[in-house]
Amino acid sequence: MNFFFKLFYIVCIFLKPVLASTELTSISLYGTPKYSNDFKNFDYVTPNAPKGGTIRLAIIGGFDNFNPYPMNRITAEGVYLTYDSLLKRSLDEPLSSYPRIASTFTLSDDESWVIFKLNPKAKFHDQTPITAHDVAKTFEAIQKAGPFTFREAFKEIDHIDIISTHEIKFTFKTPSQRALVLFIGFLPILPAKDLEKKDLTHFATTPSLANGPYKVSKYEFNKFVEYERVKDYWAQDLPSEKGHSHFDIVRFEYFRNYQAAFEAFKAGTIDLFQEEDIGHWLKNYNFPAAKKGHVQLKDIPHQRPNILGFVFNTRRAPFNDINVRKALSLALNVDSLNKNYFHHAYETIPSFFGNTDLAAPDTPSLDEIKLLSSYKDKISAELRNHQFSLPLLKHTEHRHDLSLAHDLLRESGYEIRQNNLYSKESTKPISFEILLQYPQYERLALSFKKSLEKLGITTHVRVVDAALYQKRLNVFDYDMIINNWSQSLAPHAEQMRYWGSKAAMTQGSANYAGIQDVVIDDLLEKLISQKSKVDHLTITHALDRILQSGYYFISLPQKTRDFVAYWNKFGHPKSQPVSAFPLLKWWYTQTWWQNETSQAFE
Repeated sequence: MNFFFKLFYIVCIFLKPVLASTELTSISLYGTPKYSNDFKNFDYVTPNAPKGGTIRLAIIGGFDNFNPYPMNRITAEGVYLTYDSLLKRSLDEPLSSYPRIASTFTLSDDESWVIFKLNPKAKFHDQTPITAHDVAKTFEAIQKAGPFTFREAFKEIDHIDIISTHEIKFTFKTPSQRALVLFIGFLPILPAKDLEKKDLTHFATTPSLANGPYKVSKYEFNKFVEYERVKDYWAQDLPSEKGHSHFDIVRFEYFRNYQAAFEAFKAGTIDLFQEEDIGHWLKNYNFPAAKKGHVQLKDIPHQRPNILGFVFNTRRAPFNDINVRKALSLALNVDSLNKNYFHHAYETIPSFFGNTDLAAPDTPSLDEIKLLSSYKDKISAELRNHQFSLPLLKHTEHRHDLSLAHDLLRESGYEIRQNNLYSKESTKPISFEILLQYPQYERLALSFKKSLEKLGITTHVRVVDAALYQKRLNVFDYDMIINNWSQSLAPHAEQMRYWGSKAAMTQGSANYAGIQDVVIDDLLEKLISQKSKVDHLTITHALDRILQSGYYFISLPQKTRDFVAYWNKFGHPKSQPVSAFPLLKWWYTQTWWQNETSQAFE
């Protein structure tokens, strides 16, 4: 009897992939993917656009490696052009993917494992095939020494099995891992023969063997990097590639500062310039080439979530005191900044998911109230009573805000002595540094500095080069920074890297504020495991509201439009997908083309 039981058990194991799985050519985090199995190309591309020509873009700062995975160094701009992934994400859906290196994949019905079947035509630039061995080595390398977010996500991978040369299976520790399947599908596949020589921390200090539509042709660290289109690119006829990769050459020029890059654009040595300073956009595009129409100016609305603002490093005093963070939030004169710096062209959106329906509404829904009530002993009375709102939304007089700020500081044991703010137990006045990478942020920081002087706080504003800034960011060596997060329309595992407690103490993570909150951690776990779009939205609203209530961040007015200037020699699709994730340089380099005439955005 025991023999037959064991035999039945073994048969069930081997039958499970057949009886409880589905072969797919596309996948969406929620619901059905937009494009059918026989789609010809994505809607936001122009499939018959001509090939050829060059596009030259400006980058501020420098670079020191070609690693496609963000490590503790500065990766060359455009490296995403050189690598392919198992699946390709569409830009006009929140989170859906279609065939790339993997032509199909089989997902178990309980989403506890996935088998990717590789396209036998997929190959590296040296014509060697991309095999399951390359895929396995890539993920083993990430699990061992990859970026924090990836290592954390891949802890859910129980084991990886190479079934055949072109089939690989990922088995997860728990079911319901659709999001992890998507995440695995997004990541660049590296050659096993390179990974066997060095791990990811030392990978690609020179251009390595790749497999994407472009390859590195020329470069000089911190000066430029040039990519050449691969003429016999293996995926050029796939529906997910049609309408992409038109330029023969894509070149990124590096500049020490913003003004030098802009002057190069005016001189015609840079083809396209994405303007980040609204004041500069309004005042400095009246040069002769623009007046004559040789340079085109485009103001393009978008629906991407952006977060721009001052970030407190709560690992350090006095920012580990929420009253101090509240006081400094009140001190920022948003109305003055809006008038003098942003020219009333931007919106003040305090949300961490602003400009989308992911942002917490003014009044929580019944589902969000129910969710928040489960944390009633761990959240503030304001949140429990559904009365929380940030001071900057109350539009009070700035003098009144400063008075409230003084009250909060006194409540936390601070006092004014000889016009300087002191902790009662300290002989040193309160002062801190605002660390910046981009000179265009200096005016914002200096304006904030003047407001803080009215509270008796001395502030030092320091602008450093990209390498030093990244080094200090990686080890959390700063008091305050200005940061701009690029959010997804389908927030998921990356949120752990931004707000999770473990990330707060992990060097190289993006939890710049040092947030450690058990409620946020629990919401992040719920967010990642959630399969319902409605419940995902409720959790995101609650997460947004909790993050706002922690005063980790002072929101600055945010743009809901892109300002782009380019020399009039390009064609481009009629519209930009408004829901596209914010890799705008990808949009220009991958879907535009060189032409004598150009179309207007609709």
